[in-house]
Amino acid sequence: MKEEALNRLKQQLFLSIYDQAFRASGMEVFNKITEEITTFLNASATSLWIKHIRVAESETRLGYYQSSPSQDLGRQDYKVTSRVFYSGEATNDQMIDSFGNTWYYRCQPFQCEDTAGCYCIWFETSSQDDFTYDFWLELGEKLGLITDRLLKCARFDCQRILKELTAAEKMQSSLLPAKLPEIPGISLGFRNLMANEVGGDYLDIFTLKDKRLGIVVGDALGKGIPGAFTMLTTRSVFRFLVRANLEPDVLMSQVNLCLAPELISQNMLVTLFYGIYNPEDMTFQYTVAGHNPPVIFRKQNRQYGILLGKGLVIGGKSSTSYKTYTTSFNKGDILIVYSDGLKDAKNSEQKPFGVERIGETIRNYCEYDAEAISDCLAHKLMHFCGNKLGDDISFVVLKVE
Repeated sequence: MKEEALNRLKQQLFLSIYDQAFRASGMEVFNKITEEITTFLNASATSLWIKHIRVAESETRLGYYQSSPSQDLGRQDYKVTSRVFYSGEATNDQMIDSFGNTWYYRCQPFQCEDTAGCYCIWFETSSQDDFTYDFWLELGEKLGLITDRLLKCARFDCQRILKELTAAEKMQSSLLPAKLPEIPGISLGFRNLMANEVGGDYLDIFTLKDKRLGIVVGDALGKGIPGAFTMLTTRSVFRFLVRANLEPDVLMSQVNLCLAPELISQNMLVTLFYGIYNPEDMTFQYTVAGHNPPVIFRKQNRQYGILLGKGLVIGGKSSTSYKTYTTSFNKGDILIVYSDGLKDAKNSEQKPFGVERIGETIRNYCEYDAEAISDCLAHKLMHFCGNKLGDDISFVVLKVE
């Protein structure tokens, strides 16, 4: 990039960052700042991290904005910034994520008085080389100054915020499966697209003792850190009860029995969908606790619909019963289990993405495997929403091959 153009871009970017800082009213400002950087630099994602000396173990992502629907970018961002915090040296490099995508990044540490941190900017091409060393250094100085001043403002409860964000980041990561099970005759894919606010989505995929496949997707009806903690507790209870190889309806009743007293006392509710796929006879048993019905695509007639079923949300009553429903799959059939953020995501005209777009996307890409369908659905969604999500979005794709 020519020096004149770079200086003009730099001035516009810094003015925009300062404008966001001056209008700050809470922690959302850091997400706004990272969004501005991502947009101005035509990047894929930007993160802003802080390590405050007054708060132990406070290496925390204050702000994050991602324009690309990559599932793995957030995790890679954590790894890269951890290395930079440890070394104290700026990094200009590239890496390949777990899905085989190549990413280029610039990770730059900064220090302002007693506030240390770093930022990391991700590109799909080697665009970071278009900017000079002085540009990256000056951007770090500006971000360090703004971050330090904002965290010292009376309207920011610094210690509480940093501790809660650190805990919330861990909660968010722990709710995702570390590795997909390998089940003959099917392909699997999943995505967890984080909005700016930490949320309460729960997604899990696991193999049962008898080689059947378990799928659970849930959503806490409460956002932010309380929602994340609620879903962590739900996951722990669910994982413990799954060991008993209970039928879906019995397991869901036990989950509600364990969680309802605490949820009722905190005025919280949890929706859950739990299904078991048997690869031997291609049957799918499932139960519903106030959750969205999954979308099912039938290859034979190329039509999509929803799996019917109903049940009370977890925490709705201290004791309740559920029903196990059963359906059969054929080769080529595709199932999508999702949190409500997927169908409720809105575009600039406030129109929801809806079940119809989910179904049409499956039909258009039904020849792909589950992982590729997950990619296509995520791209369609992000394009529809203009890369701005108002809620966390989680979904699992199962295709019978």
